[in-house]
Amino acid sequence: MKLAHAFLLNLFSREATLLASFANAAIIGRTLGPSGLGSYFLVVAISNLLAQGFSLGLNYSNAIMVARSPQQAGSLFTLSAAPLVLYVPIALAAWLAGPQASSWLVADMPEPHRAFLLIGTGIIVYTSNVGGVVFGQERYREYNLVLMVPSIGVCLTNIALFLLGAMSVERVLLAWTAWGLVGAMLMTGILATRSRPVFRIEKGLFRQLLAMGGRALVCAILGFTTTRAMHILLNRHQGTGAVGQYGAMVAFSDLLAHAPGILSWILINRASAETVSPAQVARLLRFHSVVSLAGALVLAALAPFVLKRVFGEGFSKTPVVLWILLAGSYSVGFWSISSGYFTGKQGYPAISIALVALSTGLTLGLGVLLIPKLELVGAAVSWSSASLVVAALSVGVFFAQCRADVRWRDILPRKDDLLTVRAALSGLRSSGSSGIPGKGL
Repeated sequence: MKLAHAFLLNLFSREATLLASFANAAIIGRTLGPSGLGSYFLVVAISNLLAQGFSLGLNYSNAIMVARSPQQAGSLFTLSAAPLVLYVPIALAAWLAGPQASSWLVADMPEPHRAFLLIGTGIIVYTSNVGGVVFGQERYREYNLVLMVPSIGVCLTNIALFLLGAMSVERVLLAWTAWGLVGAMLMTGILATRSRPVFRIEKGLFRQLLAMGGRALVCAILGFTTTRAMHILLNRHQGTGAVGQYGAMVAFSDLLAHAPGILSWILINRASAETVSPAQVARLLRFHSVVSLAGALVLAALAPFVLKRVFGEGFSKTPVVLWILLAGSYSVGFWSISSGYFTGKQGYPAISIALVALSTGLTLGLGVLLIPKLELVGAAVSWSSASLVVAALSVGVFFAQCRADVRWRDILPRKDDLLTVRAALSGLRSSGSSGIPGKGL
C-alpha cells in the first residue's frame, strides 16, 4: 500500500472517530455543563496518562518489531498482555488504600469515578499493546475500524441517555468503560485472524521490546504530559469548569494536528522498515505548510460560532484561547512529520527524547507561571509556545541528518504536489470499488 493511500485510509477512519468524540463532548457539555464535562475529561485524561506508563512501551515497540520481523506477530500477541501482570495488583492496592492514597493525582475525585478510571486504564493498556501489532502489520483498515467502534458507541449511548433524560457523569463513564472493553475484544479478534498467540514467554524478545519500548515510553509519557498536564493544573487552580472549557477547545484544535499525527505513525513504521525516503518526508512537510495553514484560518474564523452553538454559551467567552491553540497545533504538524522519520529510522534516538523533554519542560514551566494569572489563556500560551520552539528544532534536525538528500527549498510548495493528491484520491476510489486495500496502487 502506497504512503498516500495509507494516509488517506487512516485519515478517513480517524476523522470519523474524532467527529464522534467531538459530538460526544458537545452532548456532555450542553447537558452536564463545563463541570460535568470536566469531570469526564479528567477521568479519561488521567486514565490515558496511566496507561502510557503501564503499557511498558509495548504499544510502540510492538509496531516497529512486527514491521521488521512479521513472523514474530504471534509472540508479540502473547507478550501484549504481560504488562497487566504488573498493573492489576497495583490497581487493586490503590483501590483498597482508599482515596487518600491517590489524592495527589485525582484530588477529591468521587469513588465511582476512581473505579472507572482504574478499570479503563487496564483496558487501554491491553488494547493499545495488541493494537500496536495490528498497526505494525499495516492492517490499517481493520485497525481503524476497531478504533471507531468505541467512540461511535459511546456517542450513540450518550445520545440515547440524553433523549431519555438519564444523563449523568457516572452513566457517561460507564458507557466509556463498556465500549472500551468491546474495542479490546474486537482488537483481539482482528489480530487472531492472522496471528495465533504463542503461549510461551520469549525472554530475549521481551527484553528487546522493553529496551525499545522504554525509549518510546519516555517520549510517550513526556509527550502525553505536555498537553494532558494542563488539565491537572487547571483543575488545581480553576476547577473542573476550566478543565471542561479547555478540553473542548483542545478537542476542536486537534482537528488541525490529526492528519500530521497519522502521517507520523505511518512514517515511523516505514522508516523502521526503510521503505520511505527523505524526499517523501520533505514533500509531506510541503503539503502540511499550505494545507494546514488554510485549515487553521478556516477553523479560527469558525471558532466563536462553533464554541457557542455546539458546546453552549459557557464555552464561547474566550475564542482567543482556541486561536492560540490552533497556532500550536499547526506547529506540532511540522514536529510530528519531521520527527516521525528519524524516530522510526533510528528506533527512538536520544534526540527524539530530548525534543519531547524540552517541550514538556517548557509547557509545564510556563504553565506554572501563567495559569494562575491568565487562566485558560495561560494554558494555551504555554503549550503553543513550547510547540513552536520544538517544531523548529525538529525540522532542523531532519534537514541536518538528511542534508545529502534534501534541502530547505524542498519544503516550498510545488505545482506537481496537486497532481500527487489527485492521483492518491483516484487510487483510493479505485481500491474502494474493488474492496481490496491497495489494489491499483
